[in-house]
This record gives sequence, C-alpha cells and structure tokens, in this order.
Amino acid sequence: MKMIAACLLLLVTAPAFAGGHAEKEQAVACTAGPITKTYGGAKWLVYGCADGRSVLVVSDRDSEASKYIMLSPARRGVQVVSEGWGGQGDNAAFAELKAMSSRDLGALVAEARHADH
Repeated sequence: MKMIAACLLLLVTAPAFAGGHAEKEQAVACTAGPITKTYGGAKWLVYGCADGRSVLVVSDRDSEASKYIMLSPARRGVQVVSEGWGGQGDNAAFAELKAMSSRDLGALVAEARHADH
C-alpha cells in the first residue's frame, strides 16, 4: 500500500485568492507515513503531503485502493477532495473527516510527517 501512495501525485483543486477567479490545479505528492487511523469505525492509512499542510487518506483494504480523500487547509476550515467514496461504511468516515477542524488537520499532518522519520 505504501507503494501506491508513494506513486500518487494528485491534482488538487486549490481555491483562488480572489473571488471569481478560476481555480488552479497543483500537483502534490503525499508520501510521508503512513499512519493508521480509524474513521467511521474502519481503518484508513494517512499520508502527509509535500506541501506540509495536507494529508491523503486511503483505504487500508487492498481491494479499495482507489478510494482516497485529501484534506487541505482552507480559508474557513478544511477543504475536502475525494474520489471513490460513497460505498457502504464510507459515509461515517467521510462525515468524520469532513468535520475536521484546521487544528485537527495540523495535528494529523504533524503525526504523519513524524511517522516518516
């Protein structure tokens, strides 16, 4: 599973600074970690991203490796970008992650980066 995350280079939609401006895409590598966390009663692998502010959460089940959610800081709270979510059991995990505060995200980023050392 580490190999999958190490190869992930995500195109993340980042909000523009001024309203009305088009959004831009940025490539972000997420290879620090992983740490194992439980969200919605299931285990997920959490990787820290190269920007030092974001994390990538992927399923720890090999058959569901295409599921991911990326959490990044936003002006108000946390920006959520996901793919492959919505299956049985995902809703509780998604809701828990989406409700994460900026402070919680910062702690998770630090924990993932620390696990990589």
